[in-house]
Amino acid sequence: MRNPLVVKNATNYLYASVITAYFCEFLCSFYNIEIDKNEFGYLVLYFNMSLRRITSKKKYNVILTCGRGRPESITFLNFLIERYGRLVEDIEIVDFHQIRSKNLNEYDLIISTVPLNLDTNIPIVLLRDFNGQEINKIDIEMNKLTFPTINLNSLLNEKYLHVHVNNESLENLLKKTYPELNNDINFEKDIDFVVLDNKIMLLSKQFHINKSHILFIELKKPLIIQGSLIKTILSIQLCESERKNLNTLCLILSEWIKSEEYVQNFRENSKLQNLVNQLNEIQVNHTSGLGRIITSLY
Repeated sequence: MRNPLVVKNATNYLYASVITAYFCEFLCSFYNIEIDKNEFGYLVLYFNMSLRRITSKKKYNVILTCGRGRPESITFLNFLIERYGRLVEDIEIVDFHQIRSKNLNEYDLIISTVPLNLDTNIPIVLLRDFNGQEINKIDIEMNKLTFPTINLNSLLNEKYLHVHVNNESLENLLKKTYPELNNDINFEKDIDFVVLDNKIMLLSKQFHINKSHILFIELKKPLIIQGSLIKTILSIQLCESERKNLNTLCLILSEWIKSEEYVQNFRENSKLQNLVNQLNEIQVNHTSGLGRIITSLY
């Protein structure tokens, strides 16, 4: 069945697209079957719904301590439950004098209206007032818990940034970067290459690597692949210890891919630092409040 939104959905749900590609690669290899791009597009939607359910089950434990008595604590507790109820497992009210007796490692976040001098790695949000600017501090920490900040500088380096690549040398470049690729690269094979917005294609196959990275290949001239013009090829390769960050990384890259302004700016100025600045800007924008990332989960 034709899926007219396959490219749009693959871009919007990049994390689900990557997971679906892993699944399809195994399925096709094990059962010797083929999955076309329309079928792949529908599978992305099913995987996306499943991944949303899994993500929504992850909740956090919070300590709340107030310095103005029980009424203030109860008022603030109700506000927190209303605003963050879907993200929080439990909010425990703890007296200012008792907080040192708690095992803070059991909690994910501490919210306090009084200064706390605690020896802990748990993030502490100090609220000096009950207004939007102060509440935004909690939004930021909740975002960081749900989508930890990624060190993008460690994933992007000159070794994996190639610009003005001739179409004739593309296959050799990919094989040199990833020797595990088959001798004959088939760009039409849907489970290995996923077409995205803005003339971008994702190499979805995962390889045995020593260092996590994002590969960016900017072609000198567009190629027609799977009926679409392709100018940029991406590959997200994460070591096992860093795969927990794949969701956050895909959200950042999805926003970049959807932005004609970012993509065009990169094509005009294909310097590594420009790309790093763009992706970091997206990451900062999404951790400046609850924003689209957290609210899009529900």
